[in-house]
Amino acid sequence: IKVIKHPRAGMLNNQLIAHKADIDCLLYELDRKGKLKGKKASEIKDMLAEKESDPGSMTFGKYLKLYTERKTGLTKHTYEYTYKVLSEYENIDTISFEEITPKWLEGFDSWCQSSNNTKGLHYRNIRAVFNDAINEEITSNYPFRKFKIKKTEPKQRSLSIEELRKFWYWSVEPQQEKYHDMFKLTFLMRGINIKDLCMLTKENIRAGRIIYNRAKTGKPYSIKIEPEIQE
Repeated sequence: IKVIKHPRAGMLNNQLIAHKADIDCLLYELDRKGKLKGKKASEIKDMLAEKESDPGSMTFGKYLKLYTERKTGLTKHTYEYTYKVLSEYENIDTISFEEITPKWLEGFDSWCQSSNNTKGLHYRNIRAVFNDAINEEITSNYPFRKFKIKKTEPKQRSLSIEELRKFWYWSVEPQQEKYHDMFKLTFLMRGINIKDLCMLTKENIRAGRIIYNRAKTGKPYSIKIEPEIQE
């Protein structure tokens, strides 16, 4: 079933997808417990109706899976990864939104062995699911009022003079020369971002300088073309 000619077709189709997925979860649960064996279709229908009347039937884990299905590409993979990791911590298909409290998140934080950056990814995904569930009036609970996502300070990754000299004069294969030159240019051009370097064209060269705006921030740069850069 798919709604086509309706001003709110997108929202209604999402609700249908969510409802079907919820029924699939209920059927799986009943089958796992052996309650479907020998049952007629009408009896199964009644069992599903009884289950759906339970206000706790939509769990956090089920909603996370439904939310993930609406995503694509790399974003979808990140939510699938979050679901996998959370499920290793606890069976999230059986816990409600109300059970995800600041204390629960702190427990996950202590248990999870990932870096703070990866934890931050999981927390942002969880927060997005809560925001969506609140918008859909699935829950009013919001644990992130008290639980704050920790910010990670970037680690110092500078090279020593010896390391830089070693890379600079490294003997490379012919197919690697282009990348070796790019490494040198990032240093000579005041640490230019690799994306900005790859986007440069002849139009960026003006009066002996390389002039460009950084793609990420729009900040302008003007760098004199020294003999080493010219080479």
